[in-house]
Amino acid sequence: MGSYDSLSSLRAAMVDVYNSVDPYVLLRTAQGIVAETCPRATITGGGAMVSGTVYYMQIELVRGQILTTSHIVVGTAGSAVTFAKIGLYDTAGLLLASTADQTSAWATVGVHSQAFTAPYTVPTTGLYYAAWLCVASTTVPASGIASAPQVPNVGNGVAAPSGGLVFGSLVSQVDLPASGAIAAGTAPALIWVGFS
Repeated sequence: MGSYDSLSSLRAAMVDVYNSVDPYVLLRTAQGIVAETCPRATITGGGAMVSGTVYYMQIELVRGQILTTSHIVVGTAGSAVTFAKIGLYDTAGLLLASTADQTSAWATVGVHSQAFTAPYTVPTTGLYYAAWLCVASTTVPASGIASAPQVPNVGNGVAAPSGGLVFGSLVSQVDLPASGAIAAGTAPALIWVGFS
């Protein structure tokens, strides 16, 4: 029986083979994205996010990836945005990386790329969470979403076969929490977040 490292390496190699033939992955790679919460090509509109709610979306990362930047699509500009961040969490709810405040960027429409405050090297292949938070006194920006039928579990947080939630949320936040359980919550749909 092989060691954990060899099994982890085998899984990473299998992911590489799959990624070499998957058209969504080929497109993602061409755009410079190494991981995303859902294929950007499946974005169907902008979700109605709630101010002060952290939305967590599951994302698969591969050991050794170095993440420096997050990407989102803002379909409707925010108004009176006072705080906006993207973060990366592990399945235990520990904040691993985040952007600086993106208040002015999220008040405009388009694809926005936000650098993490420090590069993050993925230690283990597996599931993580991309987190999205915006606080606005008037209008929260509508971020690019993939909704049903592309994502059949829109609504309440749904457990993934491998454990953990496909997505969840945490209300009444003014910043990304440093740690905490990722709880079942509601989401307008699966929010697209990409990492490079």
